[in-house]
Amino acid sequence: MNFTTEQLLLVAGIVLIIYALVGALGISIRQVKLPALPPLTRVALCFFGVVLIFLGIANQILHTERTFESPTIDSKRLDICLFRGGNACGYEAATIWCRTQGYKLASIWTVDSAVGHTEVLSNRSDCGSDDCSAFRTITCMR
Repeated sequence: MNFTTEQLLLVAGIVLIIYALVGALGISIRQVKLPALPPLTRVALCFFGVVLIFLGIANQILHTERTFESPTIDSKRLDICLFRGGNACGYEAATIWCRTQGYKLASIWTVDSAVGHTEVLSNRSDCGSDDCSAFRTITCMR
């Protein structure tokens, strides 16, 4: 599973805030003991948690376009068609893939022809041939 920078920042921020809020208690989870935190440390953790969340949100807002090189599904190149047999190729397949990455649509894409086996997005199956075409790049927009 791939996580974006924005997702990682948000999760890290939430974890810091939760730890700051429960840090006064001193918690033991199985063999791990988290000591009680002094008030100033808890305030600092809360502050840094809020900063990370803000950076994650700001990063997501500011990055309206991203180009993905040789997009893959489960380590296989992404086929240019959404369905086996050459249906919904190009824009449709690229846009659906962009949506799986948190973007709204594909604006530009390039293709590599006859790259071997590729992964068809609609049902996560092999394209069924040795000379399938794959996306070289997909530029996604929010």
